[in-house]
Amino acid sequence: TKVNPGTPDVREFGPARTNISSDERQVPYFLAADATKPVVLAPVAHYSARNATTTTGYGRTGWYAKTATVATPCTSTCTQLHMYPPDTSAAYVEQQKLMPAVTGTTSFTPSGAFGLWNGDFSSVNYVDDAKNYAINASGATIAPPHYLHSFRVYQAYGPGRVLIPNTWIVGTDITRTPSFKNNDFQDVVWVLRNAKPELGFAPVPGSNIESPLSLNLSVGGTVSPTCQVTGFDGVLPNSSATQCNAANMQFGAGGLQMTSTAGQLANRNQQNALYKNFDASRGAFTVTARVLGPIDYLNNDYQQVAAWFGPDDRNFVKVEAEHNGANSPHMTMFFAENGVGTTVAMASVPALTSCTTLDLVIQGNTNVPDPTPAASDPNKVRNYPLGEVKVSYRINGGAPVAIGTVRRPADVMRWFSTMAQAGILVSGGNSTVPFTSTFSNFSVTAG
Repeated sequence: TKVNPGTPDVREFGPARTNISSDERQVPYFLAADATKPVVLAPVAHYSARNATTTTGYGRTGWYAKTATVATPCTSTCTQLHMYPPDTSAAYVEQQKLMPAVTGTTSFTPSGAFGLWNGDFSSVNYVDDAKNYAINASGATIAPPHYLHSFRVYQAYGPGRVLIPNTWIVGTDITRTPSFKNNDFQDVVWVLRNAKPELGFAPVPGSNIESPLSLNLSVGGTVSPTCQVTGFDGVLPNSSATQCNAANMQFGAGGLQMTSTAGQLANRNQQNALYKNFDASRGAFTVTARVLGPIDYLNNDYQQVAAWFGPDDRNFVKVEAEHNGANSPHMTMFFAENGVGTTVAMASVPALTSCTTLDLVIQGNTNVPDPTPAASDPNKVRNYPLGEVKVSYRINGGAPVAIGTVRRPADVMRWFSTMAQAGILVSGGNSTVPFTSTFSNFSVTAG
């Protein structure tokens, strides 16, 4: 925590999506650790503002199935567990205290992945940040969209820092209006028991001296019949479950040789889109794929060799060398969200046909502080996190050249997850004429 300058005794965590120097973990959805027992969400502290305007209660808290469609205010697909009795104009009731009593229950039995919610009316907050779009004091959505980090989740430890299995400390900072927030995350604090993250935790870029996220493909490797490729974690599924074509990948002179098929990621029939898992929730990262030149084999429209990042074949960003009409080859930035794909930018790069190496680069960060100047910030969104991706390329190890503009995915906790995916592919782009590209290196680094 830090002391808010000029305001004695007010402590804040700040608005960043994850405090990377702390024990905080990004967990948008949980599973019951033991499905035969209930999950327990028990409040241990309540320190929000006085609420004497209601006769029934406030601070509603509950859970919802990951597959449910929820809205604000919370719809019937949200299950309410408990709330707090109203305060009086003269005194707090179950407020400004430890171990507050609630109206309702603290246990539930989910059948699958579930999220948590807390709040009333237009200020309902979710553990999944993608649902926490910021609103102004009048309740209108702020543009550009900001997805607030309104819950913080920490693994629980006992005396001597002994891990307590399947137990979490969860804190919230109420309201979806940045100008009303103080980011202290103690408005309500719960202990969540018998719960485990739906997703695991992949390596954090830069966390190891010899990073498992850095692959020297030129030293060779193997490709199994099920597309288990040395160094990579898997192949991105496509819509027809034909994503694996092991016969079109082999290690040879210079690195991993990949031969195209007609499918492509934008059409959801891409084959051999290899990926590496990494934790994208804890700061800036750079994905780099090196392709050996010359790249003089792209002769049919939409043939491409690419690096990509994203959660699935409906949501991704690509940077690619591509044949596309006259003055080919081109460098292209392509962005898809919720199945809608857009060519963000394209530039003719004749040097590709004679280059020695081409580096395909994707940079991402879920914690980019909003740069709005304080003097022109009526909604107080300055420094609130923006999740961003951008792309560039380098020829023969030279200076990076940006392609396109920054894109801000809306489903921030899926894109920038603890099991994020980035990788490489080649595509015939509907062409049945095959070509082969050689990747010599692939890495995900910090910063």
